[in-house]
Amino acid sequence: MGLDALFYGLGFLILVAFGVWLASIVAIFVAKNPVIKTLAIVLNLLILSGFILSVIDDMGEQAYEESRYQENDKELLIDGIRIPAGSRLVVEPQMGIKKVPDFSTFSRVEYLHPIDWKSVTVGEMERVVSQYDGHYEATLTTRSGNGTGGVVEVEGWRCRSDNDILWGVKNENGRKPSNPADYRLLECLLDKSAEVSVPQWPEAMKLPLEKVRYEQLGAYWEADILSENLPYWGKVYFDADKRISSINLSFSQKNLQGCAIADEGASLEWDSKQPDVVTIRSYVDLPEYCWGKKVVRPVPKDGEQRE
Repeated sequence: MGLDALFYGLGFLILVAFGVWLASIVAIFVAKNPVIKTLAIVLNLLILSGFILSVIDDMGEQAYEESRYQENDKELLIDGIRIPAGSRLVVEPQMGIKKVPDFSTFSRVEYLHPIDWKSVTVGEMERVVSQYDGHYEATLTTRSGNGTGGVVEVEGWRCRSDNDILWGVKNENGRKPSNPADYRLLECLLDKSAEVSVPQWPEAMKLPLEKVRYEQLGAYWEADILSENLPYWGKVYFDADKRISSINLSFSQKNLQGCAIADEGASLEWDSKQPDVVTIRSYVDLPEYCWGKKVVRPVPKDGEQRE
């Protein structure tokens, strides 16, 4: 009821305003009283001025937004990223009548012709830069741009070039990167043949990998296990030199061969520092061994109840 009243009230006010405007136009031509005619002229001039200002404002807003999209007429080198002439960029929008694009603020570039970036063919690139308290941090997302598949070797990983590949740089001294070598791989989707065999585990325990990412804060690699057709899913962790440091598995089936646990929700942790032991978290009775490793339960923290 309240909304209906508001709607009808607004409609009434619009009709009244429209009627006043029409009356003012008529008054300009037929009013005998000069005061009324003057007021009618002033009212219409105000309306016309408001309309013109609105159009100018809309045009300015449109020009402001359009200034984001630029094309460079000469080759650029921005924070170690080569941008050949003729590339299309998205930059920070510019105020004022004469808009000079600041290409150093670009957040996206589409190359006229694909370029080589750290042995990867790149047609498009997105960039996010953060500078604070003397720190410089940037993340790049590269794409082939042509949709074609392929596999490229990047920092020891077989990455699929038909998917997004993430790169990054982080300098606490505020120094900006000057060449591609300053950026390192952060994340990529791995080739379907990617797998890892844990030296301390049975050979049958080869784990297929799907995606890998680098955690800059802890300087380690984290890979998702390709769980398709597997009775578990989880992650494999590597140190900075790509040596396996730990494995976390979550079971989706129970009573697996070699690891008979009557709990499809159990989780398993393995650490290379204790290669002959696996820690299993479950509320059911556990076997003495799982895949040849001695089974232990997690040590409860202070205040926690033992499982």
